[in-house]
Amino acid sequence: MSSPSSSSSLFHGSPERLLPEKHDHMAVDDPPTSTSPKAPFVQAIISDRVPRLPVQKKHPSTMFLSSSRLNELPSHHSPSTHMASGLSTKQILSQGALVPTLIKNIVSSSPQKCSWAGPLELRHHTGATQSRTMQFICNIGLFKKTTPKFKRLEMANILSELKKVQLMSFHDVEDFYIISQSCKPPCQFGQFGPRTPRDAALFSLVIKMMTRARKVALLPLTSHGHLIGHIIFLPEALQANIHNFLQVPSNFNGVTGESLTAAIILWTLQHRTPYLSPFKKFPQRLITDVPKIKHQENFLQARKKLILAIQMLGFPHKLYEFFHDTVKDRTFSIWWKTLNDSEASALETSRLQDILETTYARHVGYEKNARVIFVHVSSLETIHMIPKLVNRRQGYPRRVQFYTYGTSEAIPKVLWGIREIYPCGGVVTFTPCAFLKNPLQVMDTLRKIHKHPLWISYILPQALGMLAKLSCMVGDGDPLILKKYDDLHFPYTWVLKAIEEGVVALLTSPQKVNDGWIQDFFKLQPPSARDALEIAIGGLEAKFKNAPVFQWNGLIEKAIESDLKEMQKELGIMMEYRRYVIITSDEDHKLRQSEIGVEWVNISKFKFEDDFYLK
Repeated sequence: MSSPSSSSSLFHGSPERLLPEKHDHMAVDDPPTSTSPKAPFVQAIISDRVPRLPVQKKHPSTMFLSSSRLNELPSHHSPSTHMASGLSTKQILSQGALVPTLIKNIVSSSPQKCSWAGPLELRHHTGATQSRTMQFICNIGLFKKTTPKFKRLEMANILSELKKVQLMSFHDVEDFYIISQSCKPPCQFGQFGPRTPRDAALFSLVIKMMTRARKVALLPLTSHGHLIGHIIFLPEALQANIHNFLQVPSNFNGVTGESLTAAIILWTLQHRTPYLSPFKKFPQRLITDVPKIKHQENFLQARKKLILAIQMLGFPHKLYEFFHDTVKDRTFSIWWKTLNDSEASALETSRLQDILETTYARHVGYEKNARVIFVHVSSLETIHMIPKLVNRRQGYPRRVQFYTYGTSEAIPKVLWGIREIYPCGGVVTFTPCAFLKNPLQVMDTLRKIHKHPLWISYILPQALGMLAKLSCMVGDGDPLILKKYDDLHFPYTWVLKAIEEGVVALLTSPQKVNDGWIQDFFKLQPPSARDALEIAIGGLEAKFKNAPVFQWNGLIEKAIESDLKEMQKELGIMMEYRRYVIITSDEDHKLRQSEIGVEWVNISKFKFEDDFYLK
């Protein structure tokens, strides 16, 4: 910030709003002098008539005027009737201000010494509209101040140039916290109070209204036509609500009773005049090393571009070093397709390519085996469409790592940036045919998955319901499944016990935010064996109530496949587990396509592909 030659050139013209917008000169009425015929009348109201009024007990919520009455303050130089918006000064004071107490607490019988004194004015309101005329309220004085950090920004000098304190707008305390994030720490503090005893009542009324409405006022400061900061005015009661930004000195509290604290704050961002590039300031002479200078210019531009891209995407240093390896082959591909087949974020994808171009990484297509695959967060819905996704996650012919990048409004902010997905382990589910044909192998596989720290398993409720119905069905009649369970004749009680003990989960993948999934499946403990059976029967009837029996097998396989496809796109799951497997019986030899990223495996061919269970 350039320092002006004098204080008169630093602060000039009428105050501006919070934003540096130009406006016409405001019509401001001068405050009345002590010889004004209206001043003794107002003084008589405050010092003589009001103390004789009986003090009535009121509810705290009705003790003071509402914030909407802040603009109805009476003026010392209003007409002789002293009416403001239909209310006289005496009526306002008798309704909202405890004048005898306020006069005793705020000011003493003799005026105090102050470094500046002048009028306090507010913007006049007329009904629902707001005029550009300022209305005089009372005279105030600067009774206490701290040492300024900058001599040219001394509060008394600033106010001497402005002649008066004009509060044109008020702001919520919570909004000021957002504004303060762009400001420097305060340069100087000051404490204002009423100039004379006759100003105490109206000054206190302003304080009460600002405190009740939780409002602060900002007085703009300009230099050479640019907004450089503000003077913030706030009641003493609101100092603790500024999130410790102001750090008002402790000796400012409780000195003069009710007071108005002020602080000078400057914007962090300053206006600067653009300057020419150093490369354009060389003298007009013969230069023999132009290629060298051109190379340095290109290097600086490339480095600036790289730093911007790394900061924008949050690219980790270790991953950048990984692609700088000159010995190993570092290949990558970028997946950015969305459901409407349009590019998710051209800018973020371009920045990612800018980073990788400075390394030894090579970009390859989707059909080739890339070492790293980057997926934009807005393209997670189509991640199952990556070619050969099942083989890539299995590690054939080489291990592939997956990383997300970028931002999206549909994805929580905590998941933005560069994050690894599909790290290790997996999720397993079973078909009813696997339980019917290979029950012992399924039992052994469930036990191994439960003990493995990187794998989990679950059963679809309708799959368990179909297993129960097929195992209890005799002919074409409707089986009495619950009755057989109560009579201890249910053949798959061990599956229900596994659910009750937490060995395997009974749930479906989350579909939408408000579909009742959390209410149905988020429990503090697994369901009991009988409750699990009831949930399974209810899930089967809800999905396949009217379907003939010969279609059950095809329908349940599609349901399991669709559910696991959605499970692999769930953000909390893809951050922890890599493979997604459907186990079926050894007698099932159907050829299934793996376009959706789901593995179909016979029970005897299932492998964890790690060293947890050594052969």
